[in-house]
Amino acid sequence: MSILDAALLYGAPESPYGTAATLTRAFEAQSDPWKRKQSYLESVGMRAGMQALRSDRTAAINMGAEGSVELDFLNKGMGLLLKDMFGSTTGPTLVSGITFDQVHSTTKDGPATSATVQLLKPFVDGSSQAFTYTGCVCTGWELTAEVDKYLKLKADYDSQNESTAVGAGTPVYPATATPFDWTMVSTSSVGGTGIDFKKLSLKADYKMNVDRRFLKTAGLKKQPRIGSLPEYSGELEAEFATLAEYARFVSGAVLVGQFIWIGALIEAGKNFTLTVDLAAMQYTGDTPEVSLSELPKQPLPFKVLHDGTNPAVKFTIRSSDAAL
Repeated sequence: MSILDAALLYGAPESPYGTAATLTRAFEAQSDPWKRKQSYLESVGMRAGMQALRSDRTAAINMGAEGSVELDFLNKGMGLLLKDMFGSTTGPTLVSGITFDQVHSTTKDGPATSATVQLLKPFVDGSSQAFTYTGCVCTGWELTAEVDKYLKLKADYDSQNESTAVGAGTPVYPATATPFDWTMVSTSSVGGTGIDFKKLSLKADYKMNVDRRFLKTAGLKKQPRIGSLPEYSGELEAEFATLAEYARFVSGAVLVGQFIWIGALIEAGKNFTLTVDLAAMQYTGDTPEVSLSELPKQPLPFKVLHDGTNPAVKFTIRSSDAAL
């Protein structure tokens, strides 16, 4: 194995939380931010002859880990990851032939499932070590699109435990999957009006309470839960073409947003598709900017609200995936 054999494997769902799931999918992660969290207890008292903290008065405590999965958004094989990022998942539901739809939506409870993540980290000599993270709960995510780039997804996780004692799994990737790129945006509308944008970001912060620890053996924490009101926000960057979006910002208008990427053909009349629906969004700024070196631009940060009926955020995926 070489440095080019580094891999991220994923298994879900865990049952119960913290119990390793079978690793069934590998994702093309683009970074390795997974880190163990460690706490050190120290006891210091008046004792003659001390030169420093005594070696028998300190204890290392496992506080779990945290990390993220960052990758280009593929047209296949994303459902397993998305299911753990959202509170509700339906499908895959047969549309016709070999085409299936799956829907991932926000809910009041947020992500309720946990996953197992394994990182295969090569040593410099070519061998490798598996680092396995159990009790991985999604605490937030970000979707980003930009001209001349692939669509990217980053999902953040809190983990109950890290282990180097679990054997390495075998990476299995979805066959013939390709990323969505910037030329595949077919629809970008706010309030029913099309808008040309150069950048789009959409992020979720579930406000998870990740420190549910109690006085018990091993000190492993309980599954994280939402502790305060989640936040969904983002930003569009567009050229300053009209006063329309600025007027919406000034008035505080609550608008419906929809963004659609259409990829390759699955079968006649059916394409790989990602649809992102925001039931209620509101611009939070800014005034248009002018400069001496580029066209006037319109930064449009926004927050996503709940209209009381529909999911705040919904991802609909059309693909040939018959299973998550």
